[in-house]
Amino acid sequence: MMEVLLLCMALAYAVVIGAEWLRLRGVRIQPGLAMGLLVAGLLVHTVWLAYRGVMFFEQSQSGGTPLSVRQDWYYGIAWGLAVVCVIWMKLRPKTPFALFLLPPALVLIVVGYFWGDPLPFARHAASRVWGFIHGASLLLAILAVSVAFVAGLMYLGQVRRLKSRPLRTSRWTLPSLEWSQKANTHALGLALAMLAVGIFSGAFLNAIEGSRPQERLPWSDPVVVATSVLFLWLGTSLVVGLVYPPLREGRRVVFLTVVSFLFMLVVLILAVMGMTQHGRPRGTALHATPGGERPVEVRGAAQPNQTSDNDEPPPE
Repeated sequence: MMEVLLLCMALAYAVVIGAEWLRLRGVRIQPGLAMGLLVAGLLVHTVWLAYRGVMFFEQSQSGGTPLSVRQDWYYGIAWGLAVVCVIWMKLRPKTPFALFLLPPALVLIVVGYFWGDPLPFARHAASRVWGFIHGASLLLAILAVSVAFVAGLMYLGQVRRLKSRPLRTSRWTLPSLEWSQKANTHALGLALAMLAVGIFSGAFLNAIEGSRPQERLPWSDPVVVATSVLFLWLGTSLVVGLVYPPLREGRRVVFLTVVSFLFMLVVLILAVMGMTQHGRPRGTALHATPGGERPVEVRGAAQPNQTSDNDEPPPE
């Protein structure tokens, strides 16, 4: 059933992309068709995420918390991109926002389905709230960087369009340079704020979760290093931009956005490839699998190929 919902939302987003592309090529498309399909796909997407939330409430005794599953991160960011697409399409119907926002959403859905880890990692009760704050803030930061990247692409597209040919009436238009620049700057500011919350909540969570040094996430972890560098890069760039306003104008902003987006891709790739301890329970046994070592949570029952010391052979 859940796979059917995933397929429905992916098909809806794909059809919207196709409809916007045909409209871009001059094909007459019924007004509101793309918006209607996008809203339908977003509703299915919302139902799927709501179902995941209900599952966490029903399985709260397992120690899992919302956003403690990597798979939900990809679907959550894709949902956020779809929401932004609906809002922007409503504000500017002639702008093909779907061509910029929905392809990354489709990629995230595919990555989440095939490579996202569906198993939550357990947390102690005292750290569940901080774990949710940490996860939600980092998810919003990734979403904000993605939106800033899309705004930067639209800025470059509008610059190229203005240089290549004179303005003329058409079925679609890109946002003005000023609009794209403001959207880019606001998104990067939100990303910086959310990264700050995520880093400090993660540090506090790491302190209260690990009573012993070997149970704590090392600061040299690749995801921690990449996230910290992204935070320093964004903070330094925005502060320098406040002191020297020309740095916030033109293609300099696009360069800032592209570098930030690349840092974000590094973080996601490290998580997908399993090259980090972030999001893994430390101090538990790791069992080798074809895809590498993965933590296995023991919930009171013996795992396959495992026997207890107190087990006795059955009587003959």
